[in-house]
Amino acid sequence: MKRGLAMLAFAAMTLPITATAAPGRFTGAFKPAGPYVSGGNNYYFRVQGLPDSAGCLQNWAFVNEADSGSKAKIATLLMAYSQGRNVSLYVEEDGAGYCRIVEFVVQ
Repeated sequence: MKRGLAMLAFAAMTLPITATAAPGRFTGAFKPAGPYVSGGNNYYFRVQGLPDSAGCLQNWAFVNEADSGSKAKIATLLMAYSQGRNVSLYVEEDGAGYCRIVEFVVQ
């Protein structure tokens, strides 16, 4: 009994602690229709042309200037757009229902 409780306590301590957030999803591969740039935290850099399968309220997803890795994300997405490459975005909805780009794959 003690060993079982110790194992359970150890397992609970090793689980990652995560903040609650809306579940994310991949958009599926698509060619971005083009970038749109706005103010730094006003849905700053937007990738347009998301497929309906993305499940977003609009046909674009964003990266804000303050987001983790925003410069690398923006540079890579611009490269993908300029080379006509497909991307698959992993998006999560923000509090207003817009899709934030969390990570992505260039294909």
